[in-house]
Amino acid sequence: MESHEFPVEEDVTSVKGSVSREEYDRLQVLCDQKDQEIERMKTEFLSVASHQFRTPLTSMNWYLEMLLSDEGAVLQERERGYVEEVYATSRRMVGLVNDLLNVSRLETGNLELEPMPAQLETFLQTLVDEARPIADQAGATLAYAPPADPLPMVAIDKGMVRQVFSNLLTNAIKYSSSAGAQGKIDVSITQEGDEVIAAIQDNGIGIPEEAKPSIFSKFYRAENAIHAATDGSGLGLYIAHMVVTELGGRIWYESEVGTGTTFFVAFPCTSSSV
Repeated sequence: MESHEFPVEEDVTSVKGSVSREEYDRLQVLCDQKDQEIERMKTEFLSVASHQFRTPLTSMNWYLEMLLSDEGAVLQERERGYVEEVYATSRRMVGLVNDLLNVSRLETGNLELEPMPAQLETFLQTLVDEARPIADQAGATLAYAPPADPLPMVAIDKGMVRQVFSNLLTNAIKYSSSAGAQGKIDVSITQEGDEVIAAIQDNGIGIPEEAKPSIFSKFYRAENAIHAATDGSGLGLYIAHMVVTELGGRIWYESEVGTGTTFFVAFPCTSSSV
């Protein structure tokens, strides 16, 4: 039987002319299977590593909270500043670990979303109120325009959708406040057809044209976002896209560099409320 040997580093397309169509298709299938296996292994590694990090980080946060509480040690002003900085960094690491765990669970199908009927405008009001202290600290204004009349119900997993909107609100605050002028974030929600659509608009740095095709990709951050804020994992929008899509909704944006960005999240109305 005639055999062919190919350098490992060669791309399958580079041997297309030297093998039969049947051999080429078989090689393509093998490469696709290998890519899928590599992705599976990476996802499993992220899950295991995240679990291993989570326990010591939780313990560290608990001790830091004790130090900063009134019941903890009496810290000098300089010492307290150091501990607060460590605590803030530790909390960011916990957030990253939680994001990695959610990604691995979503990609492997181990995170089952549990959609339940909800009044999205009421839920969004709560999240805006929770984000307001962050906006105040950043010197940004955060306004919410609720609808005049109740909107139809939508089916959402409140835990994961909370993460979606919290990420969008935090990003809006972060990237509008770093744009030079005072940050301004406007949140609104409307019904259009058989969808309830929430919009989060900021006057921030905007998304460059070259970054737009990758904005929902895993671990991706636009160059101007990295310069504006060094912290960030590039997982927030990836998770948001996966969650919203899994719930049968849509997420998209409109953006212009130097002017700002508006993210839209749409969920279908439940059949009982249309």
